[in-house]
Amino acid sequence: MRKHSGTAKADWEYLSGVGVKMAQDQFEIEEGVLIKYLGTDPEIHIPEGIHTIGEGALKGMASLQKVMLPSSLKQIDNGAFKGCRQLKEICFPEGLTKVGEYAFHRCHALE
Repeated sequence: MRKHSGTAKADWEYLSGVGVKMAQDQFEIEEGVLIKYLGTDPEIHIPEGIHTIGEGALKGMASLQKVMLPSSLKQIDNGAFKGCRQLKEICFPEGLTKVGEYAFHRCHALE
């Protein structure tokens, strides 16, 4: 993964191999915890360095279909993806040690 950082307006992360660009300001992150995803993309790549997806961080994102999690992820908190009805695909990293209660509640499209 390569990071390009010019001005605050041009703070982009380029995920090599996939060709996806995402603005860093779409993620509310505090000390390695994803607090909230502010975008509306149907496919998202959680940035490397995130160790926890916080409670309700992606709750109710009706258009979300695919999530790529970073290898740094250790924990998914309660209700993190609750109500993501169109979520079909999520790849769990090997280091994931905890998935909270109802983390994927009402994610009917998961395969």
